[in-house]
Amino acid sequence: MSTPEPRPSTPHVAQAPTPPSTWPQAPAQPLPPLPEPLPRPEHTPLLMWPARVVALVVVLPARAAWKALDAVLRALEWLWERLVMQPLAALGRLLLRFLLAPLGRALMVPLRALWRWVLKPVLVAVAVAVSFVGTYLLVVPLTWLWQEVLVPVGRALLVVLRPIGHALAWAWHTSGRILAVVWRWLSAPFRWAYRAILAPVGHAIRAAWRAVAVPIGKAVAEVSAEIGRVFGRR
Repeated sequence: MSTPEPRPSTPHVAQAPTPPSTWPQAPAQPLPPLPEPLPRPEHTPLLMWPARVVALVVVLPARAAWKALDAVLRALEWLWERLVMQPLAALGRLLLRFLLAPLGRALMVPLRALWRWVLKPVLVAVAVAVSFVGTYLLVVPLTWLWQEVLVPVGRALLVVLRPIGHALAWAWHTSGRILAVVWRWLSAPFRWAYRAILAPVGHAIRAAWRAVAVPIGKAVAEVSAEIGRVFGRR
């Protein structure tokens, strides 16, 4: 006899306890009412017909005219590009390749000959002439004038004016010394006269002015003020 195989044990799942009917329950709240649908606009065929007429009479013809104008402009652009610009470009390339380039190469030969045999010798001759004239009419005479006239005259003036300058410097220095001695001799009497005569006389005049003129001025001012008050009251 075979032994029966043991069956796998299923795990026991704990069930949540059902709430008793005696528990208090929240009262059910009524749902808010749904919004009423908006009323549909009534068809107004009388107002739609003018808009349709305007669209038919104005908008559609304008759009068709714009499209036709755009097509015409595109066609003209294509024709200008194909019939004018491209032929002109091809003609320019042909002229440059078969006319202008050979003509330029042909002209370079006489131009080179003209420069080599005519212009260059003429310019060289002009440069030599200008150099000769500048050398023998300006540089040489000015050099001779400087060496033979101005330098000797300057040396002679230096020989003549140097003693005169020394004499003037000696006279200036000597006169300065003489004036310093004279000032020292004269400053002492001037200082004595100022201290002994001028200063006391000035002090006396200032004291007399303060003693006589100031009181007289105050008296005159008081009398004038009194007269002004008397006549002012009247």
